[in-house]
Amino acid sequence: MPVLLPRERIGTVVGGRYRIDKIIGSGGMGSVFAGAHTWTERQVAVKILHPDLAAVDEASVKRFFREAKASARLKHPNVVDILDMGETRDGVPFIVLELLDGESLAARLENGALDPDEALRVLLPVMDALERAHELGMVHRDIKPDNIFIAVDGSGRTVPKLLDFGITKLVDGQDSFATATGVLVGTPFYMSPEQAVAPKTVDARTDVWAIGVVFYEALTGVLPFEADLPISVIGKVIADDPVHLSEAAPWVPEPIIACIHRALAKDKAERPAGMVGFMDELLAAAHSSDVAVADPREVQHEG
Repeated sequence: MPVLLPRERIGTVVGGRYRIDKIIGSGGMGSVFAGAHTWTERQVAVKILHPDLAAVDEASVKRFFREAKASARLKHPNVVDILDMGETRDGVPFIVLELLDGESLAARLENGALDPDEALRVLLPVMDALERAHELGMVHRDIKPDNIFIAVDGSGRTVPKLLDFGITKLVDGQDSFATATGVLVGTPFYMSPEQAVAPKTVDARTDVWAIGVVFYEALTGVLPFEADLPISVIGKVIADDPVHLSEAAPWVPEPIIACIHRALAKDKAERPAGMVGFMDELLAAAHSSDVAVADPREVQHEG
């Protein structure tokens, strides 16, 4: 049967049980639809790979399913839940996810920078999710505001969610993306120096760098490394120092500034070794600066 365009999928059923109601987003890999399970009426999101990628790009299909398998393996409250996966009747891969209510951090930042307490409330839970990923031998490699969703649950509580594990590196070496010569894996603005020049060497400290970049952007409203061309951005990431946070956002307490700049050290050996250490440093800095924020690990334990 012919492959359907995204708008033609509205009103159809995929996997024999997921009704497609409307398009809610699209990106380089595919389209995302709001829908519902036809029996239970549970509201879901259905992500369907772009048909042209499904037809000709085996690597994209592997990346698409890698996202589902990695997210499902984590089982963390701050990682989007993967509910199902399969293929449409016309042979296109799909993933079924929990339907989130809220907005991405990228959308939130369009309204301006965050105060330190809000930035910590959003990003500390995401860091805890990343620590879980690192424990399981995964490095995300594409942390950015577009992949952090500020969800609101049924009780009105904010629950940050980490999205898109499609280019996750498995530390055991199963990494089809980094092994291709000349392939740039990740988003240049958030890419660590080692990710840009030696992608096979990345480890948890690459995600520490990316979280440092997101903190910088969240607190200032601007990126630490900017240029018109990706190669120029990478050149700055490798060689230049960003404007110091004390100048770009003088309202941020100095102990927190010091933590973020440590995460942005060019030499990964000078960064926190992992998310636990980075979180502990940030929480201590917040406490010493009278910035009220809870440790998400303690909150989850109480829950």
